[in-house]
Amino acid sequence: MTTETTTGAAVPRVRDHRQLVEELAGLLQGRKQPGRPLVAGLTGMDTSGKSQLATALAAEFGRRGTSHQLVRIDDFHRPRAVRYRSDLPEAEAYYHHSIDFGRAAGELLRPVREEGRLSAELTLLDLPTDTYTLTRAYEVGPETIVLVEGVFLFRDEIRDLIDLFVYLDVAEDVVLARGRSRDVPSQGEEVMGKYHTKYLPAQRAYLAEHPPAAYAEVIVDNSDWSAPLVRVWPADKDADAVAARAEDGGR
Repeated sequence: MTTETTTGAAVPRVRDHRQLVEELAGLLQGRKQPGRPLVAGLTGMDTSGKSQLATALAAEFGRRGTSHQLVRIDDFHRPRAVRYRSDLPEAEAYYHHSIDFGRAAGELLRPVREEGRLSAELTLLDLPTDTYTLTRAYEVGPETIVLVEGVFLFRDEIRDLIDLFVYLDVAEDVVLARGRSRDVPSQGEEVMGKYHTKYLPAQRAYLAEHPPAAYAEVIVDNSDWSAPLVRVWPADKDADAVAARAEDGGR
């Protein structure tokens, strides 16, 4: 079942999160070109559901026997001393210095784009200990779908290395409600102050500079995780090609 956006593109009318995952998996499989990895960016504000969607998509590709590699941008955090620079407001430090997008681009995504494959093991920052003791292995071949999940993916350092963006849209009151439910039990009530002084102001600045409508081919209202609403989907002229490749197996 479909509905239509103001641009006239037919979009899936999904019943639940499970169907959204299936539709997205089919879209990505159809968009992928033979002999070349596809890189998809799953992004949105803090608590928008990026991690859950990426995990669900990876599981769906596993069920379908589709080669895939999950990349979590949170694994590329810089050390605490850089993330919490005393000379900058919290929001500015978070937006501009929290994540090492240059490393994610240089050691992962650019080799995937330029060489069509990657086999790498990186030592990354372990957030709880603030030490470089986290090891992640990345294996990408010509038939792999790479799922890059995280905040701020429209930034210049990384944007051109991603083939298709999925943006999860949620209102600020939803961000706060989810933040309270997720973070207060483990970090205490004081964590909510960070949403007002760090996370939300940083997202406002970022989205003012990088409006999702300018970059994302898929926009989903994910305010209700159990009943997502697809608002933007690739235009009809692309959908025919997507469907044709999907019928050929899309792997």
